[in-house]
Amino acid sequence: MTFYIFNMRLTTILKRFNSINFIKHSKFYFVGNLFSKGINILLMPIFTRILSTSDYGIIAIYQTFVNIFIIVATISLEQSVRHIYLREKHIFKEFTGSVLNFLLLFNILFIGILWMIQKDVVNIFELQKGLFLYALLNILFGGANAIYNMYLMASQQSKKFMLIQVISALFIPLIAIPLILKANKELYLWRIIPQVLITGVLAIYSSYSLIKISKFTLKINHVKRALKFSLPLLPHFLATFILVQFDRIAINKIIDSSATGIYSFGYSLGSILNAVFASTNAAWLPIFYKNLKNKEYDFVKMKMISYVKLILFISALMIIFSKEAIWILADEKFYSAINLVPSIVLGISFTFLFTIYVSYLYYIEKTKLIPILTIAAGVLNIVLNILFIPVYGIIAAAVTTLVSYILLFVLTYLSVKKSTETIKEGFLGFNLILKYLIVLTIVGILFHVLNVAEINYLILLAVKVVVLPLVMLLFFKRSDIDFIKQLITKKQ
Repeated sequence: MTFYIFNMRLTTILKRFNSINFIKHSKFYFVGNLFSKGINILLMPIFTRILSTSDYGIIAIYQTFVNIFIIVATISLEQSVRHIYLREKHIFKEFTGSVLNFLLLFNILFIGILWMIQKDVVNIFELQKGLFLYALLNILFGGANAIYNMYLMASQQSKKFMLIQVISALFIPLIAIPLILKANKELYLWRIIPQVLITGVLAIYSSYSLIKISKFTLKINHVKRALKFSLPLLPHFLATFILVQFDRIAINKIIDSSATGIYSFGYSLGSILNAVFASTNAAWLPIFYKNLKNKEYDFVKMKMISYVKLILFISALMIIFSKEAIWILADEKFYSAINLVPSIVLGISFTFLFTIYVSYLYYIEKTKLIPILTIAAGVLNIVLNILFIPVYGIIAAAVTTLVSYILLFVLTYLSVKKSTETIKEGFLGFNLILKYLIVLTIVGILFHVLNVAEINYLILLAVKVVVLPLVMLLFFKRSDIDFIKQLITKKQ
């Protein structure tokens, strides 16, 4: 009965988007992201058994290094490309061509500087010896892929976006696993090399595709506009990345790479929620822009409430079944990550809410506010991690990151509320989503306590049998229950 209620309510939520092709495009984003994350999850039992926790940690630090410097290398200019496509498509070709030419010159300079200071950079991140060159290639390739993927999302070419996600997810592990099995040492290296190779192949395709859709000029006014829009976002994305990744750097320095590996594995389970969030958000943003532009404010709020409920409910499901997921996906040396998952999922949920509200600032082009918010949360995250990881270990990293995400969301909500006078009628009040956020938080606290207490699994299972239907009923309206009853009665 409960399943029918949930299924009908979910159908109702999704149908609200159907008139503007939300389902049409989000299903491809969702399939692409879900497939890529699904492949990673399906292969996780293999990787957790053939790699040590230390190997896992080294790979996580390498990925952190690459992701941070990709942000700097692109100067967040992919955001301006998406923005222009959505708002002023008639200048898109010239604008994109100017951005790409400028970015090529900047990348040559940036990579050169990194090469000259490589010893200092490697020491700061404690990057494993011999990985720096691979990291530089990954950074260079990643920039082209980031810009092209942003264009695909803005233009709603969801099938191409899905194909790129699938190729990346499928071929990297297919190449990596045989190499790792044959290797006798430095197993982490044979997980990284295929990543560089596949990323490079995709970068060639992305570059070729961008050349076809761009008019290659170097108009200073376009470059200035791109920098004006994107530069304020650079500290924002760096600070956001600190929120996501500084905990790994801190754990690696304060404890060791093995602890970093366990923590990173715990976060990898959150990638399921990220897949849902990223895929639906890729389809949501063009819809959000379009309806605000057309002043369809009630429609925007209606869809946003449904969107928030959908993601927060999926978050609750992930927390409830986190222990079973880890038992299936991991070797027992990773089981201690079970205690991290509720805090991690709650943190990702607040990140989602931040992204929902920060979209208003993107729309009204008040991007200068965004880095102030993320830097404040990033600084708090650094301070809390340094203070509490030495005392409480990796659990402190998960909780302090959650606290930082909550601060980021609260600051963003208050800032947006004061800055959206021109589209005030389209602003989603916090009171409309508070109920669902409270339910999710209670679920997170409950299962964190139960996981730490290590109670008998039969008792834990009984709690889940009670909690899951209760959460469904709290998320979904009485009217849905009545409607299902009517349907069942008619069928009978």
